[in-house]
Amino acid sequence: MEMTVSKIVTKEGKKAAFVRFVDGKASAEWKIPDLTLVANDGFDEEKISLMKVYLRSELKNIMDTAKNINMWDSFMKEKIKV
Repeated sequence: MEMTVSKIVTKEGKKAAFVRFVDGKASAEWKIPDLTLVANDGFDEEKISLMKVYLRSELKNIMDTAKNINMWDSFMKEKIKV
């Protein structure tokens, strides 16, 4: 399973990030720190529950990662790989 994390976004004074899990054709997207499931396409309830447990236990680390994402640097690294 692959997990990606967005940078921190601020809307109406509230900070959030988005976490996406992909496993084959299945995908799920979560909004953190409030642990809201935004979308689910193909994961069963058991896997969704496990994702939520994981996100809750790693929330600080994931938010720290999101805070340190520099979109320009990430974009340029992807361009260099091509």
